[in-house]
Amino acid sequence: AVVVVLGVVLLAKDWRKLPRCSYIPMQSEFWRKLLPFAAWLWAINLLSNLFEVVDRYMIVHFSGLTSEQSITLVGDYHSSRVVPWLMVAVANLFGGILLPHLSADWERGDKQLVSRQINLLMKAAVLVMTTGAIVIGIFAPFLFEYVFAGKYNGGLNVLPWTLTYCVWYSLTGCAMLYFCCAEKTHVGAIVYGIGLLANVLLNALLLPPFGLPGAVIATALANAIAVSLAMWLSARHGMEVQRSTLVLVAVPFLLGFGWPVALVVLGILLWQAITSERVFDASEKETLKAGLSELTKRFRPAST
Repeated sequence: AVVVVLGVVLLAKDWRKLPRCSYIPMQSEFWRKLLPFAAWLWAINLLSNLFEVVDRYMIVHFSGLTSEQSITLVGDYHSSRVVPWLMVAVANLFGGILLPHLSADWERGDKQLVSRQINLLMKAAVLVMTTGAIVIGIFAPFLFEYVFAGKYNGGLNVLPWTLTYCVWYSLTGCAMLYFCCAEKTHVGAIVYGIGLLANVLLNALLLPPFGLPGAVIATALANAIAVSLAMWLSARHGMEVQRSTLVLVAVPFLLGFGWPVALVVLGILLWQAITSERVFDASEKETLKAGLSELTKRFRPAST
């Protein structure tokens, strides 16, 4: 409520300064286009939220354990998500910031630029989030031993796969930006719908025999299916998916085997990103440099 009130106050100051639209569409034309778009966005929100929580419901109702045992597993699972889910929140924040810019490029007819920007976003997100996941993996024993007081060691055991699916979940959200720009939000709903179904089926298959590790691996596989489907459908609807993007999207799989393996591969990728154009081409490197320069400029002392 506080955010809404403050937002209204800030917007009211500049409302009269907004330029008037030179073309005002007919009301029926406007709503005919807006309502289906909004409805499919609501469907995406519903399905993505169900996709994100259904594994815990499966643990409670389909693990075959007693109520106390299943709730204990949910607690362990939740502890493994506390820090990794912060990366997902940051990725969603950046996606929301970039969407208006991508949409503006799309409306100007520069669809190729939108494809390049989303490819760049996904590749940069993989490198940044994999780095963050490795840092989390290194400090996780301290977190679980001292901050969580050793109460949730089950969460520490499944943390690598939790990190894996959190990165893939974020990348699926990045791919959704293309469907929003192309006004194909129904495709995004299909992606999350299939991901939700896969999550339920894989949990039903892996949860009873393997317990919590089975549930987390099932969720990771469901996220792999979702991000793969999102990339494939993006390409079917006109996005130029780069080969380097496809390779990098597969990298989070290595997080499931622990941070030492992922660290070696990340080092190789960063070396290639700096010394060659296999990861980022020349124009992408210039874009990244410009973005970093703009970001760091805010923290530089003002020149006298």
